[in-house]
Formats: sequence, C-alpha cells, structure tokens
Amino acid sequence: MKTEIKFKRYINNDPFQRKEIRFYHFGTKCWFLNGNRHREDGPALTYSNGYKEWFLNGKLHREDGPAVQYIDGTKKWHLEGKEYRYEKEYWEVLEKYKREKNIK
Repeated sequence: MKTEIKFKRYINNDPFQRKEIRFYHFGTKCWFLNGNRHREDGPALTYSNGYKEWFLNGKLHREDGPAVQYIDGTKKWHLEGKEYRYEKEYWEVLEKYKREKNIK
C-alpha cells in the first residue's frame, strides 16, 4: 500500500504557480513545481537509503556536482537533462554554460 502526503503552496497566491512536497512511505521525499520535479536548494528526490536526484523544471540538472548520487557512491552528471559521462567533461561544459548565462 502506497502512503503519500502532499503539501501544496501557491506562489503569490497564483494557483498556476504551484509548489508541492510529497512525502512517501519509508521517508522518500519529492519536490515539484507546476507538476514537474523541481528544487533549487537541494535534491528534488531523496530516498531514505541516501539515493538523490537534482531536478530543475523536470530535467535532471545540477550546477555544483552530480545530479544523481547512488548509495554505492556512483555519480551521474547532468545539465538541463543532458548526461555527461565524464566528470571532467561536465565541469568544462558547466563553465561554458555559466558564461553564457552570466552565472558566477
């Protein structure tokens, strides 16, 4: 049996800008913005066993490390949904990405 508790918060009282946090059984948590997995200040999906995924607007995305962390230490690197096989390649692409978006 799946247990789910939802918390919804509207942004500026606008029902079309909806943030949700869903708590599932065994400690799994998932953050949403307008129905898409999204969180800007941490992983958007966490399991109690330590598995984590970072999402931005429904796409795997992280600008300060791996977007997926497995409990065995395996990491996957993503920007705007695109996976980079090698950490070095990720950091090189990230620098270009930040320059284009004027992010420090």
